[in-house]
Amino acid sequence: MGVSCSSPQSFAGDGLTRRGHVPRPYSALVFLFPPGRVFFTGKPIFHPPGMARFLFSWLAYNNDFRSTPEGQRTVNDDGPTVNYHRHFWEEDTEAHVLLSAGTGEDPRLVYLQNHLEVTFGHPIRPVLMDVDDILDLPLVRQKVETLLLGYREHELDLFFSPGNSIMQLSWYLCHTQLGLKTRLIQTRHGRDTRDGRPEKLFIHAERDPVPRQLTLSTLAHLPAPGAEPGEPDHLITDSLQPIYRRARQLAQTDKVGGLLTGDSGTGKEHLAQYIHRQSVRGRRRFYAVNCAAYSDELLGSELFGHVPGAYTGAQQARIGLFEQASGSTLFLDEIGDISPFMQQSLLRVLQEGEIKPLGSNEVRKVNVRILAATNRNLRNACREGHFRWDLYYRLAEVELHLPSLQERGAEEKRQLMAHLLRATQQALFPEKAPLSLSPDVWDCLMQYPFPGNVREMQSLVKHLYVFVEGVARLADLPPRMVHPGLDDLPPASARSLQLDALVQDHVTRVLRHFQGNVTQASQALGITRTTLRNHLQKAGLRPEDLRS
Repeated sequence: MGVSCSSPQSFAGDGLTRRGHVPRPYSALVFLFPPGRVFFTGKPIFHPPGMARFLFSWLAYNNDFRSTPEGQRTVNDDGPTVNYHRHFWEEDTEAHVLLSAGTGEDPRLVYLQNHLEVTFGHPIRPVLMDVDDILDLPLVRQKVETLLLGYREHELDLFFSPGNSIMQLSWYLCHTQLGLKTRLIQTRHGRDTRDGRPEKLFIHAERDPVPRQLTLSTLAHLPAPGAEPGEPDHLITDSLQPIYRRARQLAQTDKVGGLLTGDSGTGKEHLAQYIHRQSVRGRRRFYAVNCAAYSDELLGSELFGHVPGAYTGAQQARIGLFEQASGSTLFLDEIGDISPFMQQSLLRVLQEGEIKPLGSNEVRKVNVRILAATNRNLRNACREGHFRWDLYYRLAEVELHLPSLQERGAEEKRQLMAHLLRATQQALFPEKAPLSLSPDVWDCLMQYPFPGNVREMQSLVKHLYVFVEGVARLADLPPRMVHPGLDDLPPASARSLQLDALVQDHVTRVLRHFQGNVTQASQALGITRTTLRNHLQKAGLRPEDLRS
Protein backbone atom coordinates (compact mmCIF):
# COMPACT_ATOMS: atom_id res chain seq x y z
CA MET A 1 0.00 0.00 0.00
CA GLY A 2 1.30 3.46 -0.89
CA VAL A 3 1.66 6.10 1.81
CA SER A 4 2.28 9.80 1.32
CA CYS A 5 1.91 13.04 3.24
CA SER A 6 0.13 16.10 1.90
CA SER A 7 1.64 19.55 2.05
CA PRO A 8 1.87 20.70 5.64
CA GLN A 9 -0.30 23.41 7.10
CA SER A 10 1.50 25.92 9.34
CA PHE A 11 -0.31 27.62 12.17
CA ALA A 12 0.64 30.53 14.37
CA GLY A 13 -0.89 32.02 17.49
CA ASP A 14 -1.10 30.89 21.07
CA GLY A 15 -4.30 28.90 20.48
CA LEU A 16 -5.72 29.71 23.90
CA THR A 17 -9.05 30.66 22.35
CA ARG A 18 -10.82 29.55 19.22
CA ARG A 19 -13.05 31.70 17.10
CA GLY A 20 -16.25 32.56 18.91
CA HIS A 21 -15.30 30.50 21.95
CA VAL A 22 -14.08 31.55 25.38
CA PRO A 23 -12.32 28.96 27.56
CA ARG A 24 -14.57 27.95 30.44
CA PRO A 25 -13.57 26.68 33.85
CA TYR A 26 -14.31 23.02 34.47
CA SER A 27 -15.19 21.29 37.68
CA ALA A 28 -12.68 18.78 39.01
CA LEU A 29 -15.54 16.35 39.63
CA VAL A 30 -14.81 13.12 37.74
CA PHE A 31 -17.18 10.16 37.37
CA LEU A 32 -15.36 6.86 36.97
CA PHE A 33 -17.00 3.97 35.14
CA PRO A 34 -15.71 0.36 34.83
CA PRO A 35 -12.62 -0.29 32.67
CA GLY A 36 -13.26 -0.13 28.97
CA ARG A 37 -16.16 2.30 29.44
CA VAL A 38 -16.03 6.06 28.85
CA PHE A 39 -15.73 8.30 31.87
CA PHE A 40 -16.12 12.02 31.64
CA THR A 41 -16.28 15.45 33.24
CA GLY A 42 -18.96 18.07 33.19
CA LYS A 43 -21.61 16.63 30.85
CA PRO A 44 -23.07 13.27 29.76
CA ILE A 45 -21.60 11.59 26.70
CA PHE A 46 -23.72 11.02 23.62
CA HIS A 47 -23.22 10.76 19.90
CA PRO A 48 -24.88 13.82 18.38
CA PRO A 49 -27.49 13.31 15.68
CA GLY A 50 -26.16 13.63 12.15
CA MET A 51 -22.53 13.65 11.15
CA ALA A 52 -19.91 15.21 13.43
CA ARG A 53 -16.10 15.25 13.57
CA PHE A 54 -14.18 13.54 16.35
CA LEU A 55 -10.47 13.53 17.11
CA PHE A 56 -8.91 10.28 18.42
CA SER A 57 -5.48 9.83 19.96
CA TRP A 58 -3.61 7.86 22.59
CA LEU A 59 -2.24 9.36 25.77
CA ALA A 60 1.55 9.72 25.31
CA TYR A 61 2.82 8.83 28.78
CA ASN A 62 6.40 9.96 28.13
CA ASN A 63 5.79 13.01 25.93
CA ASP A 64 2.54 14.38 27.34
CA PHE A 65 4.11 14.66 30.80
CA ARG A 66 7.41 15.94 32.15
CA SER A 67 9.27 15.82 35.44
CA THR A 68 9.59 18.94 37.55
CA PRO A 69 12.83 19.82 39.40
CA GLU A 70 11.12 18.49 42.52
CA GLY A 71 10.72 15.08 40.83
CA GLN A 72 6.96 15.32 40.27
CA ARG A 73 5.17 14.57 37.00
CA THR A 74 3.11 17.34 35.40
CA VAL A 75 1.52 18.02 32.03
CA ASN A 76 4.07 18.89 29.34
CA ASP A 77 2.88 22.11 27.68
CA ASP A 78 5.20 21.32 24.78
CA GLY A 79 3.95 17.74 24.34
CA PRO A 80 2.13 16.44 21.22
CA THR A 81 -1.38 16.51 22.67
CA VAL A 82 -1.18 20.01 24.13
CA ASN A 83 0.49 21.32 20.96
CA TYR A 84 -2.28 19.84 18.82
CA HIS A 85 -4.92 21.65 20.87
CA ARG A 86 -2.88 24.85 20.81
CA HIS A 87 -2.11 24.97 17.09
CA PHE A 88 -4.31 22.55 15.12
CA TRP A 89 -7.73 22.17 16.77
CA GLU A 90 -10.46 22.43 14.12
CA GLU A 91 -13.55 24.46 14.83
CA ASP A 92 -16.02 21.73 13.77
CA THR A 93 -14.53 19.06 16.07
CA GLU A 94 -17.20 17.73 18.40
CA ALA A 95 -14.80 16.25 20.95
CA HIS A 96 -11.36 14.73 21.45
CA VAL A 97 -11.61 11.02 22.36
CA LEU A 98 -8.45 10.52 24.43
CA LEU A 99 -7.40 6.88 24.97
CA SER A 100 -5.46 5.29 27.80
CA ALA A 101 -4.22 1.71 27.64
CA GLY A 102 -4.97 1.42 31.36
CA THR A 103 -6.90 -1.51 32.83
CA GLY A 104 -8.11 0.49 35.83
CA GLU A 105 -8.33 4.11 36.95
CA ASP A 106 -5.65 6.25 35.28
CA PRO A 107 -5.03 9.55 37.15
CA ARG A 108 -2.78 10.79 34.33
CA LEU A 109 -5.66 10.58 31.88
CA VAL A 110 -7.93 12.59 34.19
CA TYR A 111 -5.11 15.08 34.84
CA LEU A 112 -4.50 15.68 31.13
CA GLN A 113 -8.24 15.86 30.43
CA ASN A 114 -8.77 18.59 33.03
CA HIS A 115 -5.68 20.49 31.83
CA LEU A 116 -6.92 20.55 28.22
CA GLU A 117 -10.47 21.51 29.15
CA VAL A 118 -9.40 24.31 31.50
CA THR A 119 -6.67 25.66 29.20
CA PHE A 120 -8.43 25.46 25.85
CA GLY A 121 -12.10 24.82 26.57
CA HIS A 122 -12.14 21.86 24.19
CA PRO A 123 -14.43 18.93 25.12
CA ILE A 124 -12.51 15.76 26.01
CA ARG A 125 -13.87 12.21 26.19
CA PRO A 126 -11.34 10.03 28.03
CA VAL A 127 -11.61 6.27 27.50
CA LEU A 128 -9.91 3.43 29.36
CA MET A 129 -9.15 0.75 26.75
CA ASP A 130 -8.32 -2.10 29.16
CA VAL A 131 -5.19 -3.22 27.26
CA ASP A 132 -2.95 -5.41 29.42
CA ASP A 133 -0.19 -5.72 26.78
CA ILE A 134 0.48 -2.60 24.66
CA LEU A 135 2.75 -4.63 22.33
CA ASP A 136 -0.01 -7.11 21.42
CA LEU A 137 -1.13 -5.91 17.98
CA PRO A 138 -4.25 -8.15 17.66
CA LEU A 139 -5.47 -7.01 21.09
CA VAL A 140 -4.82 -3.29 20.52
CA ARG A 141 -6.30 -3.42 17.03
CA GLN A 142 -9.46 -5.21 18.22
CA LYS A 143 -10.01 -2.62 20.94
CA VAL A 144 -9.51 0.29 18.55
CA GLU A 145 -11.74 -1.26 15.86
CA THR A 146 -14.56 -1.74 18.34
CA LEU A 147 -14.31 1.86 19.50
CA LEU A 148 -14.19 3.37 16.01
CA LEU A 149 -17.10 1.29 14.74
CA GLY A 150 -19.23 2.92 17.44
CA TYR A 151 -18.60 6.24 15.64
CA ARG A 152 -19.12 4.85 12.12
CA GLU A 153 -21.60 7.61 11.16
CA HIS A 154 -19.09 10.41 11.83
CA GLU A 155 -15.85 11.86 10.43
CA LEU A 156 -12.88 10.62 12.44
CA ASP A 157 -9.44 12.23 12.71
CA LEU A 158 -6.80 9.74 13.91
CA PHE A 159 -3.90 11.64 15.48
CA PHE A 160 -0.97 9.40 14.59
CA SER A 161 1.83 10.99 16.64
CA PRO A 162 1.15 9.94 20.28
CA GLY A 163 1.56 6.31 21.30
CA ASN A 164 3.93 3.47 20.51
CA SER A 165 4.44 1.79 17.13
CA ILE A 166 1.74 -0.85 17.79
CA MET A 167 -0.82 1.86 18.52
CA GLN A 168 0.19 3.75 15.39
CA LEU A 169 0.01 0.59 13.26
CA SER A 170 -3.50 -0.04 14.64
CA TRP A 171 -4.59 3.43 13.47
CA TYR A 172 -3.14 2.70 10.04
CA LEU A 173 -4.88 -0.68 9.72
CA CYS A 174 -8.21 0.75 10.83
CA HIS A 175 -7.85 3.64 8.38
CA THR A 176 -7.07 1.37 5.42
CA GLN A 177 -9.36 -1.59 6.17
CA LEU A 178 -12.53 -0.53 8.02
CA GLY A 179 -14.03 1.67 5.32
CA LEU A 180 -14.79 4.50 7.77
CA LYS A 181 -14.55 8.24 7.14
CA THR A 182 -11.11 8.59 8.71
CA ARG A 183 -8.08 10.87 8.23
CA LEU A 184 -4.58 10.03 9.46
CA ILE A 185 -2.93 13.10 10.96
CA GLN A 186 0.72 13.63 11.90
CA THR A 187 2.31 16.75 13.39
CA ARG A 188 5.84 18.13 13.24
CA HIS A 189 7.27 20.21 16.07
CA GLY A 190 8.49 23.72 15.27
CA ARG A 191 12.06 22.80 16.13
CA ASP A 192 12.01 20.34 13.20
CA THR A 193 10.70 22.78 10.54
CA ARG A 194 12.55 25.34 8.45
CA ASP A 195 10.55 28.35 9.62
CA GLY A 196 10.31 27.24 13.26
CA ARG A 197 6.53 26.87 13.15
CA PRO A 198 4.74 23.56 13.90
CA GLU A 199 3.22 21.74 10.93
CA LYS A 200 0.19 19.48 10.48
CA LEU A 201 0.40 16.74 7.83
CA PHE A 202 -2.23 14.39 6.44
CA ILE A 203 -1.02 10.84 5.73
CA HIS A 204 -2.52 9.44 2.54
CA ALA A 205 -2.66 5.63 2.36
CA GLU A 206 -4.26 3.33 -0.19
CA ARG A 207 -7.42 1.77 1.22
CA ASP A 208 -8.78 -1.73 0.63
CA PRO A 209 -11.49 -1.59 -2.06
CA VAL A 210 -13.71 -3.88 0.06
CA PRO A 211 -13.77 -2.95 3.76
CA ARG A 212 -12.72 -5.75 6.04
CA GLN A 213 -15.90 -5.45 8.10
CA LEU A 214 -18.06 -5.92 4.98
CA THR A 215 -16.05 -8.96 3.96
CA LEU A 216 -16.56 -10.59 7.34
CA SER A 217 -20.27 -9.83 7.50
CA THR A 218 -21.00 -11.35 4.09
CA LEU A 219 -19.21 -14.66 4.52
CA ALA A 220 -21.64 -17.52 4.08
CA HIS A 221 -19.29 -20.29 5.19
CA LEU A 222 -17.58 -19.51 8.47
CA PRO A 223 -14.75 -21.80 9.61
CA ALA A 224 -15.16 -23.58 12.88
CA PRO A 225 -12.88 -21.83 15.40
CA GLY A 226 -10.98 -24.32 17.49
CA ALA A 227 -12.09 -27.33 15.44
CA GLU A 228 -10.09 -30.47 15.95
CA PRO A 229 -7.84 -31.46 13.03
CA GLY A 230 -9.86 -33.40 10.49
CA GLU A 231 -13.25 -32.23 11.83
CA PRO A 232 -15.39 -30.74 9.03
CA ASP A 233 -16.32 -27.09 9.36
CA HIS A 234 -19.87 -26.03 10.06
CA LEU A 235 -21.95 -24.64 7.25
CA ILE A 236 -23.61 -21.38 8.20
CA THR A 237 -26.87 -21.52 6.26
CA ASP A 238 -29.42 -18.72 5.83
CA SER A 239 -31.28 -19.39 9.07
CA LEU A 240 -28.01 -19.22 11.06
CA GLN A 241 -26.64 -16.05 9.45
CA PRO A 242 -28.54 -13.62 11.75
CA ILE A 243 -27.45 -15.63 14.80
CA TYR A 244 -23.79 -15.53 13.82
CA ARG A 245 -24.00 -11.81 13.02
CA ARG A 246 -25.35 -11.18 16.51
CA ALA A 247 -22.66 -13.48 17.92
CA ARG A 248 -19.96 -11.36 16.31
CA GLN A 249 -21.50 -8.22 17.79
CA LEU A 250 -21.50 -9.93 21.18
CA ALA A 251 -17.83 -10.86 20.70
CA GLN A 252 -16.90 -7.17 20.37
CA THR A 253 -18.35 -6.33 23.81
CA ASP A 254 -15.75 -7.90 26.04
CA LYS A 255 -17.53 -7.52 29.39
CA VAL A 256 -20.88 -9.02 28.32
CA GLY A 257 -21.69 -12.71 28.76
CA GLY A 258 -24.02 -14.85 26.71
CA LEU A 259 -26.47 -17.71 27.14
CA LEU A 260 -26.70 -20.09 24.18
CA THR A 261 -29.83 -22.20 23.97
CA GLY A 262 -31.04 -24.94 21.66
CA ASP A 263 -31.55 -28.69 21.49
CA SER A 264 -28.64 -31.10 21.87
CA GLY A 265 -26.50 -31.27 18.77
CA THR A 266 -27.47 -27.87 17.30
CA GLY A 267 -23.93 -26.47 17.59
CA LYS A 268 -23.90 -24.43 20.81
CA GLU A 269 -20.24 -25.12 21.58
CA HIS A 270 -19.29 -24.25 18.00
CA LEU A 271 -21.09 -20.91 18.40
CA ALA A 272 -19.31 -20.31 21.72
CA GLN A 273 -15.94 -20.98 20.10
CA TYR A 274 -16.83 -18.56 17.29
CA ILE A 275 -17.64 -15.81 19.82
CA HIS A 276 -14.36 -16.46 21.61
CA ARG A 277 -12.28 -16.39 18.42
CA GLN A 278 -13.88 -13.15 17.26
CA SER A 279 -13.22 -11.41 20.60
CA VAL A 280 -10.10 -9.76 22.01
CA ARG A 281 -9.60 -12.93 24.07
CA GLY A 282 -9.45 -15.08 20.95
CA ARG A 283 -5.66 -15.36 20.93
CA ARG A 284 -5.87 -17.39 24.12
CA ARG A 285 -7.09 -20.92 24.73
CA PHE A 286 -10.84 -21.61 24.85
CA TYR A 287 -11.91 -23.45 28.03
CA ALA A 288 -15.04 -25.62 28.25
CA VAL A 289 -16.63 -27.84 30.89
CA ASN A 290 -19.73 -30.04 30.84
CA CYS A 291 -21.40 -29.15 34.14
CA ALA A 292 -23.70 -32.20 34.08
CA ALA A 293 -20.74 -34.60 34.09
CA TYR A 294 -19.66 -33.81 37.68
CA SER A 295 -20.98 -34.06 41.19
CA ASP A 296 -21.12 -30.78 43.17
CA GLU A 297 -17.83 -31.48 44.92
CA LEU A 298 -15.97 -32.35 41.74
CA LEU A 299 -17.54 -29.51 39.74
CA GLY A 300 -16.53 -27.06 42.47
CA SER A 301 -12.97 -28.35 42.31
CA GLU A 302 -13.00 -28.21 38.50
CA LEU A 303 -14.19 -24.60 38.45
CA PHE A 304 -12.66 -23.05 41.57
CA GLY A 305 -9.72 -25.34 42.35
CA HIS A 306 -8.86 -26.73 45.76
CA VAL A 307 -6.13 -26.86 48.36
CA PRO A 308 -4.69 -30.13 49.73
CA GLY A 309 -7.14 -31.82 52.09
CA ALA A 310 -10.18 -29.91 50.82
CA TYR A 311 -12.03 -33.23 50.49
CA THR A 312 -11.25 -36.93 50.55
CA GLY A 313 -8.67 -37.68 47.90
CA ALA A 314 -7.59 -34.06 47.39
CA GLN A 315 -3.92 -34.63 48.11
CA GLN A 316 -2.47 -31.88 45.89
CA ALA A 317 -3.50 -28.31 45.17
CA ARG A 318 -5.44 -27.76 41.97
CA ILE A 319 -5.94 -24.56 39.98
CA GLY A 320 -9.55 -24.29 38.84
CA LEU A 321 -10.81 -23.37 35.38
CA PHE A 322 -11.76 -19.86 36.45
CA GLU A 323 -8.11 -19.13 37.21
CA GLN A 324 -6.78 -21.05 34.22
CA ALA A 325 -9.15 -19.14 31.94
CA SER A 326 -8.36 -15.71 33.38
CA GLY A 327 -8.05 -13.38 30.40
CA SER A 328 -9.91 -15.88 28.22
CA THR A 329 -13.37 -17.44 27.80
CA LEU A 330 -14.94 -20.21 29.88
CA PHE A 331 -17.82 -22.16 28.32
CA LEU A 332 -20.21 -23.75 30.83
CA ASP A 333 -22.17 -26.42 28.95
CA GLU A 334 -25.43 -27.86 30.33
CA ILE A 335 -25.62 -25.04 32.86
CA GLY A 336 -29.28 -25.86 33.51
CA ASP A 337 -28.28 -29.10 35.24
CA ILE A 338 -26.25 -27.65 38.12
CA SER A 339 -27.54 -27.93 41.69
CA PRO A 340 -28.89 -25.00 43.78
CA PHE A 341 -25.64 -25.04 45.75
CA MET A 342 -23.54 -24.63 42.60
CA GLN A 343 -25.94 -21.98 41.32
CA GLN A 344 -25.23 -19.90 44.42
CA SER A 345 -21.47 -20.43 44.10
CA LEU A 346 -21.48 -19.42 40.45
CA LEU A 347 -23.61 -16.35 41.13
CA ARG A 348 -21.02 -15.07 43.60
CA VAL A 349 -18.29 -15.36 40.97
CA LEU A 350 -20.35 -13.49 38.38
CA GLN A 351 -21.26 -10.74 40.85
CA GLU A 352 -17.90 -10.23 42.51
CA GLY A 353 -15.41 -11.41 39.90
CA GLU A 354 -13.57 -13.46 42.50
CA ILE A 355 -13.32 -17.06 43.67
CA LYS A 356 -12.23 -19.05 46.69
CA PRO A 357 -10.65 -22.48 46.07
CA LEU A 358 -12.31 -25.31 47.97
CA GLY A 359 -10.87 -25.58 51.47
CA SER A 360 -9.30 -22.11 51.35
CA ASN A 361 -10.28 -18.69 52.71
CA GLU A 362 -8.10 -16.89 50.17
CA VAL A 363 -10.06 -14.72 47.74
CA ARG A 364 -8.62 -14.55 44.22
CA LYS A 365 -9.65 -12.10 41.51
CA VAL A 366 -10.44 -13.54 38.07
CA ASN A 367 -11.06 -11.94 34.68
CA VAL A 368 -13.10 -14.46 32.71
CA ARG A 369 -15.77 -14.11 30.06
CA ILE A 370 -18.56 -16.59 30.73
CA LEU A 371 -20.55 -18.21 27.94
CA ALA A 372 -23.14 -20.75 29.09
CA ALA A 373 -25.34 -23.19 27.19
CA THR A 374 -28.35 -25.34 27.91
CA ASN A 375 -30.96 -27.42 26.09
CA ARG A 376 -33.46 -26.72 28.86
CA ASN A 377 -35.96 -23.87 29.12
CA LEU A 378 -34.34 -21.97 31.97
CA ARG A 379 -37.24 -19.56 32.35
CA ASN A 380 -39.57 -22.48 33.01
CA ALA A 381 -36.98 -23.92 35.40
CA CYS A 382 -36.95 -20.57 37.24
CA ARG A 383 -40.75 -20.52 37.46
CA GLU A 384 -40.71 -24.05 38.87
CA GLY A 385 -38.08 -23.10 41.44
CA HIS A 386 -35.31 -25.29 39.98
CA PHE A 387 -33.11 -22.43 38.78
CA ARG A 388 -32.35 -19.01 40.26
CA TRP A 389 -33.77 -15.98 38.50
CA ASP A 390 -30.83 -13.81 39.55
CA LEU A 391 -28.35 -16.28 38.05
CA TYR A 392 -30.44 -16.55 34.88
CA TYR A 393 -30.37 -12.77 34.38
CA ARG A 394 -26.61 -12.71 35.00
CA LEU A 395 -26.01 -15.42 32.41
CA ALA A 396 -28.53 -14.21 29.82
CA GLU A 397 -27.19 -10.68 29.30
CA VAL A 398 -27.36 -11.70 25.65
CA GLU A 399 -29.32 -14.81 24.67
CA LEU A 400 -28.77 -16.59 21.35
CA HIS A 401 -31.04 -19.47 20.33
CA LEU A 402 -30.02 -22.09 17.77
CA PRO A 403 -32.91 -23.75 15.91
CA SER A 404 -33.16 -27.51 15.56
CA LEU A 405 -32.30 -29.08 12.22
CA GLN A 406 -35.98 -29.88 11.72
CA GLU A 407 -36.91 -26.21 12.25
CA ARG A 408 -34.35 -25.13 9.65
CA GLY A 409 -36.34 -26.87 6.91
CA ALA A 410 -35.74 -29.48 4.23
CA GLU A 411 -33.70 -27.21 1.95
CA GLU A 412 -31.13 -26.39 4.63
CA LYS A 413 -31.09 -30.02 5.68
CA ARG A 414 -30.21 -30.93 2.09
CA GLN A 415 -27.53 -28.21 1.89
CA LEU A 416 -25.93 -29.37 5.14
CA MET A 417 -25.99 -33.03 4.10
CA ALA A 418 -24.34 -32.24 0.77
CA HIS A 419 -21.72 -30.11 2.53
CA LEU A 420 -20.93 -32.80 5.10
CA LEU A 421 -20.55 -35.45 2.39
CA ARG A 422 -17.86 -33.30 0.73
CA ALA A 423 -16.15 -32.01 3.88
CA THR A 424 -16.02 -35.38 5.66
CA GLN A 425 -14.49 -37.09 2.64
CA GLN A 426 -11.81 -34.41 2.32
CA ALA A 427 -11.01 -34.32 6.03
CA LEU A 428 -11.30 -37.94 7.14
CA PHE A 429 -11.48 -40.20 4.06
CA PRO A 430 -9.28 -38.61 1.37
CA GLU A 431 -8.42 -42.04 -0.03
CA LYS A 432 -12.09 -42.71 -0.84
CA ALA A 433 -14.17 -41.33 -3.70
CA PRO A 434 -16.92 -38.90 -2.62
CA LEU A 435 -20.18 -40.64 -1.74
CA SER A 436 -23.47 -39.98 -3.46
CA LEU A 437 -26.96 -40.79 -2.18
CA SER A 438 -29.68 -42.58 -4.07
CA PRO A 439 -33.00 -40.70 -4.56
CA ASP A 440 -34.67 -43.01 -2.02
CA VAL A 441 -32.04 -42.12 0.55
CA TRP A 442 -32.47 -38.39 -0.07
CA ASP A 443 -36.26 -38.73 0.33
CA CYS A 444 -35.83 -40.74 3.53
CA LEU A 445 -33.40 -38.27 5.08
CA MET A 446 -35.52 -35.25 4.21
CA GLN A 447 -38.44 -36.84 6.10
CA TYR A 448 -36.36 -38.03 9.04
CA PRO A 449 -36.58 -35.49 11.94
CA PHE A 450 -32.92 -35.82 13.08
CA PRO A 451 -33.60 -35.52 16.83
CA GLY A 452 -29.83 -35.42 17.35
CA ASN A 453 -29.60 -32.45 14.97
CA VAL A 454 -26.28 -31.60 13.30
CA ARG A 455 -24.36 -34.03 15.50
CA GLU A 456 -26.57 -36.90 14.37
CA MET A 457 -26.12 -35.94 10.72
CA GLN A 458 -22.34 -35.78 11.16
CA SER A 459 -22.37 -39.26 12.70
CA LEU A 460 -24.51 -40.60 9.86
CA VAL A 461 -22.10 -39.32 7.21
CA LYS A 462 -19.12 -40.94 8.97
CA HIS A 463 -21.11 -44.18 9.27
CA LEU A 464 -21.78 -44.16 5.52
CA TYR A 465 -18.14 -43.49 4.60
CA VAL A 466 -17.02 -46.38 6.80
CA PHE A 467 -19.37 -48.96 5.26
CA VAL A 468 -20.34 -47.74 1.77
CA GLU A 469 -18.50 -47.36 -1.51
CA GLY A 470 -19.93 -45.23 -4.31
CA VAL A 471 -23.70 -44.82 -3.85
CA ALA A 472 -25.50 -45.13 -0.49
CA ARG A 473 -28.87 -46.92 -0.61
CA LEU A 474 -31.69 -47.38 1.89
CA ALA A 475 -30.19 -50.63 3.19
CA ASP A 476 -27.06 -48.68 4.19
CA LEU A 477 -28.94 -46.35 6.55
CA PRO A 478 -29.35 -47.15 10.26
CA PRO A 479 -32.71 -48.91 10.85
CA ARG A 480 -34.01 -46.08 13.06
CA MET A 481 -33.94 -43.73 10.04
CA VAL A 482 -35.68 -46.08 7.62
CA HIS A 483 -38.19 -47.39 10.20
CA PRO A 484 -38.49 -44.67 12.90
CA GLY A 485 -40.90 -46.83 14.95
CA LEU A 486 -38.48 -49.76 15.20
CA ASP A 487 -37.01 -50.27 18.64
CA ASP A 488 -33.29 -49.83 18.06
CA LEU A 489 -32.04 -51.27 21.34
CA PRO A 490 -29.34 -53.87 22.02
CA PRO A 491 -31.00 -57.32 21.67
CA ALA A 492 -30.17 -58.46 25.21
CA SER A 493 -33.80 -58.42 26.44
CA ALA A 494 -34.97 -60.33 23.35
CA ARG A 495 -32.55 -63.15 24.15
CA SER A 496 -32.93 -63.25 27.96
CA LEU A 497 -35.58 -63.35 30.65
CA GLN A 498 -33.14 -61.99 33.24
CA LEU A 499 -34.36 -58.87 35.06
CA ASP A 500 -30.91 -57.22 34.73
CA ALA A 501 -31.11 -57.45 30.95
CA LEU A 502 -34.53 -55.80 30.91
CA VAL A 503 -33.32 -53.03 33.27
CA GLN A 504 -30.24 -52.39 31.15
CA ASP A 505 -32.34 -52.16 28.01
CA HIS A 506 -34.74 -49.68 29.64
CA VAL A 507 -31.90 -47.57 31.03
CA THR A 508 -30.26 -47.52 27.61
CA ARG A 509 -33.54 -46.53 25.95
CA VAL A 510 -34.06 -43.61 28.35
CA LEU A 511 -30.47 -42.39 28.12
CA ARG A 512 -30.58 -42.51 24.33
CA HIS A 513 -33.82 -40.49 24.44
CA PHE A 514 -31.95 -37.78 26.36
CA GLN A 515 -28.98 -37.87 23.97
CA GLY A 516 -26.60 -39.26 26.60
CA ASN A 517 -27.44 -36.61 29.23
CA VAL A 518 -26.90 -38.47 32.50
CA THR A 519 -28.60 -35.86 34.69
CA GLN A 520 -31.83 -35.74 32.68
CA ALA A 521 -31.97 -39.53 32.23
CA SER A 522 -31.41 -40.21 35.95
CA GLN A 523 -34.15 -37.72 36.86
CA ALA A 524 -36.58 -39.36 34.43
CA LEU A 525 -35.73 -42.83 35.80
CA GLY A 526 -35.96 -41.68 39.42
CA ILE A 527 -32.46 -42.92 40.28
CA THR A 528 -29.17 -41.23 41.12
CA ARG A 529 -26.53 -40.50 38.51
CA THR A 530 -24.19 -42.94 40.28
CA THR A 531 -26.76 -45.75 39.98
CA LEU A 532 -27.27 -44.93 36.32
CA ARG A 533 -23.52 -45.07 35.67
CA ASN A 534 -23.37 -48.45 37.41
CA HIS A 535 -26.01 -49.82 35.00
CA LEU A 536 -24.04 -48.46 32.05
CA GLN A 537 -20.84 -50.00 33.36
CA LYS A 538 -22.53 -53.40 33.57
CA ALA A 539 -23.67 -53.02 29.97
CA GLY A 540 -20.19 -51.91 28.87
CA LEU A 541 -21.52 -48.57 27.64
CA ARG A 542 -20.63 -44.90 28.09
CA PRO A 543 -23.07 -41.93 27.90
CA GLU A 544 -21.38 -40.63 24.76
CA ASP A 545 -22.05 -43.98 23.05
CA LEU A 546 -25.78 -43.22 23.20
CA ARG A 547 -25.71 -39.84 21.53
CA SER A 548 -27.15 -40.00 18.04
